[in-house]
Amino acid sequence: MPSCQTLVIAFAALLLWFTLLRRYRASQLGVFSFLSPVFGVLFGALLLDEPLTTNFVVGGVLLMIGIVLVTRQKK
Repeated sequence: MPSCQTLVIAFAALLLWFTLLRRYRASQLGVFSFLSPVFGVLFGALLLDEPLTTNFVVGGVLLMIGIVLVTRQKK
């Protein structure tokens, strides 16, 4: 059964991705793919009580700053 769940989740993720590509530019959406490992570690910390290191927190904050800088509207 887990392989079936994987297919459903992968299908839903791709459906969401292509829906977002209709509305936003690929250059803006591509940056958000860097958030996937961050969410993986955060969910691991929340659901599995994995430890969060200082390096991860600092790296995550720097990543978020970079995403904000790249995706902000130019005046």
